[in-house]
Amino acid sequence: MARKLSHVLFEFKIIKMKKIIFVLALISILFASCKKDSPRKVEKMLEEGNWKITYFDEKGTIKSETYLGDVFTFKNDQVVNATHSSTSFEGTWECSKSDGNTIFSLDMKNPSEFLNISKDWKVIEKTDVSLKLSFLENDGKMDYLNFDKN
Repeated sequence: MARKLSHVLFEFKIIKMKKIIFVLALISILFASCKKDSPRKVEKMLEEGNWKITYFDEKGTIKSETYLGDVFTFKNDQVVNATHSSTSFEGTWECSKSDGNTIFSLDMKNPSEFLNISKDWKVIEKTDVSLKLSFLENDGKMDYLNFDKN
């Protein structure tokens, strides 16, 4: 009788362990599917519509006003068109992955104001209408750039 009872308890523990393993597996699958935004998701978002810079902080100095009225159009061929002071300019852009982070690279040679934002930015937040970026300068200071859908 004691032997039969211990066998039943042993089977009960095995069933309980299987349930725990199942729950842990399910939780890990759910967490794995909650990854950061992929570069392709950021690209697709930017390719939809026009964008404006709503915030630019360069090493602690806010320079957002420099870009008031500027409009950026990110095309699916990695070309970006921007209007600054009623003049159109063209550059390149792309999204990639580095060290588990999505990187937004912007390269614009003209006008000179665009050189300050031509960097390999780390995507820190993305919504359907906003992209928030950061960049660590060589001197350890941070730059921040926000694009909002126009």
